[in-house]
Amino acid sequence: MVNDNKKDLDDWYKQQVQVQNTHVTQNTQALTSGQAELATFRQQIQTLEADYNALYGSLAALQNALDNTEGRYDKELHRLFGSIAHLEGELGSLRNSLKGQTEEYQSLLNLKMKLEAEIRDYKTLLEGGSRNLVSGSGKSSGGSSMTITTSTIEREVAT
Repeated sequence: MVNDNKKDLDDWYKQQVQVQNTHVTQNTQALTSGQAELATFRQQIQTLEADYNALYGSLAALQNALDNTEGRYDKELHRLFGSIAHLEGELGSLRNSLKGQTEEYQSLLNLKMKLEAEIRDYKTLLEGGSRNLVSGSGKSSGGSSMTITTSTIEREVAT
């Protein structure tokens, strides 16, 4: 019986050692797997941090380029608004000048028409007609009119 007990105890002990060895092996495998997974995660973290830093640097460079571009466009826009204001001023001056020239042209055209009418009247007088002529048009700014009465005098020349 002692031998049986000893044998049972040895079997139980071996079985417990084998169970513990199995647990140790499983735990070792799990630990190794966990360490490998941890190393993989650390490597992924380093890769992601490197990507993040690269993207952050690119973002800063792009932001700087955007700021520079906005600055240039603001300057160009300011210059163009200045040019527009200058051209609008010139356009106003040209309009005023054109208005003055138009008024002067209209005045000269009215004077020309009066003079042509007067020339026609004098031409008629010189051709020897005896008529009453009325000169002037309703468009004159002074509103004056003139009546000319002529008579024809004939002379005989003795030879």
